[in-house]
Amino acid sequence: MLAADWADARTNTPTTALPPAPSPEAPEVATTAPPAAQSEPAADITAPLRQSPPAPPSAAEAWAIGQAAPLNRGEIENVSRAVNDASRGRAWQPADVVPRISTLTVNLSPGASLPVLRTATHQASTVMFTDNTGAPWPLAAPPYNANADGFTVNYIPDSSVMTVQARRQYDRGNVTVYLKGLAGSSPSRWCKFRSSLP
Repeated sequence: MLAADWADARTNTPTTALPPAPSPEAPEVATTAPPAAQSEPAADITAPLRQSPPAPPSAAEAWAIGQAAPLNRGEIENVSRAVNDASRGRAWQPADVVPRISTLTVNLSPGASLPVLRTATHQASTVMFTDNTGAPWPLAAPPYNANADGFTVNYIPDSSVMTVQARRQYDRGNVTVYLKGLAGSSPSRWCKFRSSLP
């Protein structure tokens, strides 16, 4: 065979015809038939009528219920409203209390007028004693309360602070204090306070 009979290897022309490509096959689709509809049973409307009523509580259960919850809901609500009204009544005040800070010069000479301390229930009034220089003047003994049923009087030992609190409304009384270092023991050397509701 001569060289002229050879096909040029650099060309893209094939020397032999290629077989045709196989045609794609269609995919198989599985079909499933829907299940046959099942008939639902009809609702029995007479079933609640055939149910037996709940059994009554036993004697022990009835006793326990009576001990744990002797009142029903309506009775409990009525009692709660009554307690609420009673609490409102006990908290009622004849006047609104406005706290106030004031300074008063006390005259310890015989015949001088007594200062008045006005307080109210559920309110604590604080009294602090100072000398003419503004330094605290401590109490030498516990204050004497002339009306222990109507007022509660307390003090801090070795201090110049005393508290007065009313225990009931529309009451009167007086408190006697003895200041440390005040010479003499005559009644004119005692400082008296009278507490009353307005």
